[in-house]
Amino acid sequence: VWKSEDDGASWTDLGALDGTKDWYSMAYDGTGRWVIVGGSGDGFTSIVPIADMDPEETEDQWTALEDSFATAQNLYGIVFMKGAVNKWVTVGAGGTVLTYAYTSSNSDRGNNWTVESTPISTALNDVATDHTTIIAAGDSGVILTSVDADEWNQLNKTNDGIGTEKLLCISSDIIGAGKY
Repeated sequence: VWKSEDDGASWTDLGALDGTKDWYSMAYDGTGRWVIVGGSGDGFTSIVPIADMDPEETEDQWTALEDSFATAQNLYGIVFMKGAVNKWVTVGAGGTVLTYAYTSSNSDRGNNWTVESTPISTALNDVATDHTTIIAAGDSGVILTSVDADEWNQLNKTNDGIGTEKLLCISSDIIGAGKY
């Protein structure tokens, strides 16, 4: 993990999380909590804000989540959906969707992630939200949407003009809510 406090002009190495594992995505909840997800269902959540982290104490500033995720699937994307839903959502291989409702004020560091049911088993490569709707994109043109991160709907690839392309990333313009 690296941090910059001068808009990217210089960077500080905060140290490696658990050796040489693959990390695919990280997200911020807006209140000091960061979550990192990666290969084989691995993940970490920050204990202190990254701005306050000391490079010599990396292991004491993060809590491992792999046992909490309870999956061996690669996790490729993560986002925090604030507002009425107030949940972390991570997506990955095999159509995996995990959710967790907690904030930086909650003393529980993420011990109870929920495996959500989805209508697919195709890899989901990324997830985004405008804080009203959440959308996950994946292999073979798969796009899933949800308003609560509990129930997911798949867009029709033929009728909605998506096709069968491998979708690796997605983003949302929260200023123009509802646009992806």
